[in-house]
Amino acid sequence: MEITVPILSALGPDQEYQKLSKLRQREIETWLQRVDEQTRLLQTQGRPETFGDSEKQDINQCAVFADHFKRKEQRAKRRKQESFESLPQVKIYRKSCKKLHILPLRTVLQQFGNDRTILRNLSLSSSDIRATCKALVLEDTSTFLDISGNEIGQKETVLVTTLLTINPRFSELHLAESSLNGVSVQLLTNYFCVDKVIKVLNLSGNKFTDNDGMVLTEIITKNKTLKCLYLNHNQFQEAAGKSIGRAIGENNTLEELELSWNHLRQQGAVGLARGIEKNRSLKRIDLSWNGFAFEGCVAIADALVRNIVLEDLDLSSNRIHPPAVLELMRGLTHNKTLKILNLSRNPMTPPFVTILLEGIKKSPTMALEQLIMEGIVVDRDFDGILKSIQSERHFQVTYEMSLPVSGKKRNELLKDVTTRNAYNIEPLRLLYLLKEKNRAQDFFHKINKDNNECLTRDELYLLFKEAGIPVTQMVIDRIMKFMDKDRDGTIDLGEFLEGDKKIKKISRDQARNSLRIGEEAHYTRYSRTFRNAHIEPVTSRLKVDEGPKYLSPIVSRDSSPNSSRRSSIGFDRQ
Repeated sequence: MEITVPILSALGPDQEYQKLSKLRQREIETWLQRVDEQTRLLQTQGRPETFGDSEKQDINQCAVFADHFKRKEQRAKRRKQESFESLPQVKIYRKSCKKLHILPLRTVLQQFGNDRTILRNLSLSSSDIRATCKALVLEDTSTFLDISGNEIGQKETVLVTTLLTINPRFSELHLAESSLNGVSVQLLTNYFCVDKVIKVLNLSGNKFTDNDGMVLTEIITKNKTLKCLYLNHNQFQEAAGKSIGRAIGENNTLEELELSWNHLRQQGAVGLARGIEKNRSLKRIDLSWNGFAFEGCVAIADALVRNIVLEDLDLSSNRIHPPAVLELMRGLTHNKTLKILNLSRNPMTPPFVTILLEGIKKSPTMALEQLIMEGIVVDRDFDGILKSIQSERHFQVTYEMSLPVSGKKRNELLKDVTTRNAYNIEPLRLLYLLKEKNRAQDFFHKINKDNNECLTRDELYLLFKEAGIPVTQMVIDRIMKFMDKDRDGTIDLGEFLEGDKKIKKISRDQARNSLRIGEEAHYTRYSRTFRNAHIEPVTSRLKVDEGPKYLSPIVSRDSSPNSSRRSSIGFDRQ
């Protein structure tokens, strides 16, 4: 049996164990295990051992080294355990557990004395949290506290906030997925309104509603030390979106905001974007997995035009379709700070992704360095434009795959996407906007082309067509159902005057319930209907006389003030 000991061949006869490196110690142990295996194999086969005297001496020497190493490890472990048990927080924890009649948890004990205290998903009871918080009061090495995944009620929230008040070393707090309720949210808000230590706060996955969101906005408004706030995986909707938007518009210290996986859309998305427009500190915002769609992209574009600090924006999975892409480009081409943009998993077609890249190429002042489009397919033209950009500056794009096909020409695509055939303004409001300052009787005669004292469906359809607002038959049906009381298929002057009074009352009620224009612009100015229908932003009136001259919001041939606001991208105009 041939067994060599290359480790010992490098050692002198007086080599001491203490001088061996840990690597050599492991090699010795491994070598001894191999010797034992071969010895057992020989015994099993009934063959005698064939070790020579020198080999036996090497084996004995290795065994001595290994035994000494094992005893040393045991002594070190005992000293460490004795030192650990002498920590004041360990003593307090054991004493509190005994007083509360609960067993000390080994996982909790292992956290004391570390630079990070992680108590995630331990199913801690109220007594466990009480004992742990009492011990952490004396913690002087940790700045990170994670209690996520435990049930945090009103009593537990009081314990945590009391701990943070007494021990100001903690600068990062995680309370994700802790089932925080309304009272707990209010208690946390009261603490963080005066806190001057915590810089990172994680409240994700708590199923917060709009009411909770409106309470939490006080933290954003009043706390001046918080740098990172995570509110993802909650249930914020329109009210919370508008409230958070107003709060971040007033905050100038928050640098990172996480709002992914909520229900922020329509007015909530617009309100949040208006806050981003005013903010001067946020560098990273994650808005993925919401529903910004067209209205949100219009508002985000306005924000990007004026924002001068944002560097990282995540809009993945936000229902951003081709018209929304064109609106978003209007803000991108004017922004000079955004470096990372994520548009992954949005319904963007390959030709419009190419148009987006064209806009980036024609805007050399943009700071954009990384465009992420995971799950999005591009066409053949995209690759050529990308190589052209990369030859001029550093620019990285992530996408699903490139198809070897070419789509429609750019002008044809823009013409398709700007077809005004989808309107979401209520039909009666459309009619009221067309009326403007005309008297109801004069407006009736203006519509009545054949002067037969009755309005027909064709005359109503012609009214919208001349105003540059093609509508569907459903819009005409809605107006006829509202005004035609005798159901004879026409609207006489009396029915029109009565209907006009009702529409005025409805409009007054809506105006009375809406926010003042000075505080927040009406949501419809961000809708696709509003931007397509040539409506004055200030007066909210349709320009009936200029209807035939109307140009789409994407391509404009003149540079008048009215058309410049509706221009969405900075391409060469037709």
